[in-house]
Amino acid sequence: MEQIGSYINIREKDFYFGSCYSCDKRCCDGRAGYSLTPLVVEDFMEVYKHFPILFGSVNGVFRPLMVLNDGDSACSYLDENGYCSIYEERPPACRLYPLSPFFDEVFIDAACPSVSGDALGVSIVEKGNVSKEFYHKRLENFAQKLENTSTFMEELVADENDFELVGEVSGVALYKYSGKIENEMIGMHRESLRHLE
Repeated sequence: MEQIGSYINIREKDFYFGSCYSCDKRCCDGRAGYSLTPLVVEDFMEVYKHFPILFGSVNGVFRPLMVLNDGDSACSYLDENGYCSIYEERPPACRLYPLSPFFDEVFIDAACPSVSGDALGVSIVEKGNVSKEFYHKRLENFAQKLENTSTFMEELVADENDFELVGEVSGVALYKYSGKIENEMIGMHRESLRHLE
């Protein structure tokens, strides 16, 4: 697969990154369509301290989701100057953006205003390899991480009555788990609910 919307496979060419501070932070803004991010279970540890982890159906697949914002505003961690107040603790999706894993491929959002194919700024991708400045462990064995997440979700959805509707963001109904399964991931999910507003 070579392209998904504005996402281009990183094998296509080299990419460079200017600066987050020269753009309008659309990737942090629900009004621009960035409100929910699919998670793999390995992400929970880096997400639950700052964002709610809920469950919802995206493209017909019921999965764990990180709620970035309410769909009508920007991330609450953007300060008045447009800086991320949790920059060193931001979740994997934020750390990786404009990169996104897709099974065992990696794509880059060519619509990001700071991404360029010209040698301007910091290297993101060179000869199909992600630079160390943009690399995150989430990229490693991503297909296996998806499989682990599917197994986790299969166990949870054995009884659909174990989910309670908590609201909707960007047209996606969001649920919390209210069943009897107890494990570390469910504990982080439950603790993350304190971020709901």
